[in-house]
Formats: sequence, structure tokens, C-alpha cells
Amino acid sequence: MWSGSREAQKQADAAFRKLRPKSKKKRGRKRTHYTANGLEPSQVNYQLYIKCRDWRRKCRRFKAAVGNKCEICESTVSVQVHHRHYRTLGRETQADVKVLCGDCHRLEHETDGVKQMNELTAEFRAIVG
Repeated sequence: MWSGSREAQKQADAAFRKLRPKSKKKRGRKRTHYTANGLEPSQVNYQLYIKCRDWRRKCRRFKAAVGNKCEICESTVSVQVHHRHYRTLGRETQADVKVLCGDCHRLEHETDGVKQMNELTAEFRAIVG
């Protein structure tokens, strides 16, 4: 869920709206919804994108697909979605992202995060079985 101010959210949605409009009819009147799908990753502003409604919806779907828990330690606290790469930014699939808790996400971004994550994952799997 977006934790910023409502005004910041409106600004992010308004700016993102300019990227690619997509019309949709609802209840007899035409409404416009915006999406990053189909855009080249270089056309998508990352900071703006992660604040938009399209990304938040995808996050909910990605989290639900793995049971709303960290893929490494299975924690359900502060679950976040991490991009494995940015080649498909704006048109991500489940394979392009990892669902991680805040601690595992922070480790993933540290310089030696990959080594630490591999060690933690092996440790966790050894304990759990």
C-alpha cells in the first residue's frame, strides 16, 4: 500500500498518466486508466512507476502468488517486491521479481548481498528441512 501523502500519490498518478493512456468503458461512460505495459523500460521513470497504481496492483498480485511471505525466510512482516532486473520494468511477470521481507530485501541490495542471501537461504533450508 502507498504510504506517502495523498497529494504525492495524485502527482505520481498524474505524471504517470502521461506515459500511456488506455481507455476503458465503465458504467456507460468512458474512463481512462494508465499502464506501463508495452513501454520500453527506458521510457519508464522508476521512481514514478513504483508510486503508481499499476505497480501497486502488480505488487499485491505478486505477493498473493507466494502466500504474502518472504521467498527466503518465509517471514510475513514488511513484505516487499524486489526487481531481479529492470529489463522488463513496467511489464513484469512473477519470474522478474522476488517477494522479500524488509531485512532480506536490504541484504539483497548490499554489495555482498548475493553471497549473504545464498548463505542465509542455505542455512534456512537446512534448519527447515
